[in-house]
Amino acid sequence: MPMSSLLPAEQLSRHLSAHALFRGADDAQETCARVGEVFRPHHMGVLGSSQRLAAQMDHLRLARLSFNRLSYGASVSINSEPMNDFVMVFMPLSGVVDIRSGAQRVAATPAQAAVVSSTQPLHMDWRADADVFILRLERRAIEDACLAQVGHLPNRPIEFDLAVDPQAPHFGSWRSLLAFLLGCAEFTRLAAVQPQMADQVERLVTSTLLFGHRHSYSEALVGTGADIAPAFVRRAEDVMIAHLHEPLDIETLARLAGVSVRNLHEGFRRYRNSTPMATWKGLRLDHVRSELLQASRNGMPVTVAEIARVHGFLHLGHFAQSYLARFNELPSATLSPGRR
Repeated sequence: MPMSSLLPAEQLSRHLSAHALFRGADDAQETCARVGEVFRPHHMGVLGSSQRLAAQMDHLRLARLSFNRLSYGASVSINSEPMNDFVMVFMPLSGVVDIRSGAQRVAATPAQAAVVSSTQPLHMDWRADADVFILRLERRAIEDACLAQVGHLPNRPIEFDLAVDPQAPHFGSWRSLLAFLLGCAEFTRLAAVQPQMADQVERLVTSTLLFGHRHSYSEALVGTGADIAPAFVRRAEDVMIAHLHEPLDIETLARLAGVSVRNLHEGFRRYRNSTPMATWKGLRLDHVRSELLQASRNGMPVTVAEIARVHGFLHLGHFAQSYLARFNELPSATLSPGRR
């Protein structure tokens, strides 16, 4: 099933035209800056002295994702630093975008989608007739979805395969979801002004992408399907995730999970090979690591102590020892600028 039959230009025009960011832009520097505000700063140049830019872009944001339609009206070359904080799903309506990221390369066409998520520099050549739908999804939303599925964060940023196989068994669900979201303008307009609906759309899109397209964490996610832990164990894990930045004792955890302290301990011992409080501590350490990595990538002026305290680690010496035991490095090494 070609991508063009899923995302016809007429349907997108009706849906996104009310969210125009710019039309008929002919200044390369200004266009580059406007596109960079949605994605990230980059370098863009028009290929060929006889070509004239006639760029247009639509942009609709919902929570931590956005729907975008972009065309340049001329052949352009784009170079960018890694997209550390988000991923992009490219689904051309027409034309071709040659994408190279690290060792991977793909020509995105109406029949060949691409997911750009590499932590390597990005190079793209857009042909003049390329008219592209781009879904932008913040990496933190993906990490939160993984946390909810498997109970811990990945130690490294998730990287999707660049090329999408449109015939893959589970990718049909992704196509169907986009067909609904992009075919129901009233629904997305309502979600744009209702934060709870926007959050639900974000979670649905994120989970569908995680299970519908191969990435560096696919095996871990597939393994979660066999979880036979009783409901109270999973409820307790949900409570833990909701209280990552708040105090939580075993009695409160058991009460919120609807089970006795004794049965809660037994459930975690049998099905998680751990204790409830050790599991909660591990989740908080995972979350600290995620924020340290994000701060390192973005050059944010924060300290290990600040992030640790937000997550309830008040004794920095004990925190550093626990962090070292879990991740085989000190938190200061994770925050080091050398990781950017």
